[in-house]
Amino acid sequence: MRDCRGGGARRTLLGMSKQVEKPEWERVAEAFEASGLAQREFAQQRGVRLSTLQSWVYRRRRAATACGEPVRLLPVQVATAPV
Repeated sequence: MRDCRGGGARRTLLGMSKQVEKPEWERVAEAFEASGLAQREFAQQRGVRLSTLQSWVYRRRRAATACGEPVRLLPVQVATAPV
């Protein structure tokens, strides 16, 4: 995943003193997306705070939208239903 904004971030995994770098949290968010689990269930299984997981999933989705192709709007014509 490409980060358009740059910058860095550090967070601590729940119950661990090890500092977790931004690329590791991006991998956790990516693993969540692929897991098919609810956020709460995934966070409990991984031993991470739910709010931290939610934050990184949000950032990942927002970055994907910001860095992806621009949204294309198509013209539509509304037709009335026959009586």
